[in-house]
Amino acid sequence: MDKLAICGGEPLRKRLFPSWPVFDEREERALLEVLRSRIWGRPNPVGRKLQSKFCQYYRVKYAIPVTNGSVALEVALRTAGIGYGDEVITPPTTWVATNLAPVLVGADPVFVDIEPETYCIDPDKIEEAITPRTRAIIVVHLGGYSGYGQDNGDSQKT
Repeated sequence: MDKLAICGGEPLRKRLFPSWPVFDEREERALLEVLRSRIWGRPNPVGRKLQSKFCQYYRVKYAIPVTNGSVALEVALRTAGIGYGDEVITPPTTWVATNLAPVLVGADPVFVDIEPETYCIDPDKIEEAITPRTRAIIVVHLGGYSGYGQDNGDSQKT
C-alpha cells in the first residue's frame, strides 16, 4: 500500500459494514411484547423465557438476565453479599464499571497496580492489598491478555 485510502489510495474495505443492530421479526416481536407489558426493572415474560432457555442450554439451575457486563458485575457483588464497609480489589486500568460496581454496592474499590507488559492486575501485588475487609477480587482481561502466566515474551513469568 503506497497511499492511505483517505489520500486517494486503494481502500482496504470495499463494502459497507452491515447495519446494526442485527435483528429479525423474532426480536421485533419480543421487543414489542416487553414494551406492551410495561414491566420494567423486574422479570417480564420475555425475560423469564430467556432465563429458562439459558438455564436449560447451560444445564444450570439459576440465571439472571442483565442488560450488560456493568450490571453483571454489580449483580455478582450483591449476590456475594458484598456491601458497605467491604473492600474489592480491582485494577485501576480497566473499564469504569469494574471500579464502579463496588461503589454501587457500598464497598470500596482497592486499586492494585498493573503489570506494564499486560496492563492486567499484577498478581504479585495482590496479597499485600488484602485486609480483613477484603471480600472479592475482580480480575479483568485487557487487550487479549488475561494477566499472569500469559506468554508475553517474559519466560520468567510463564
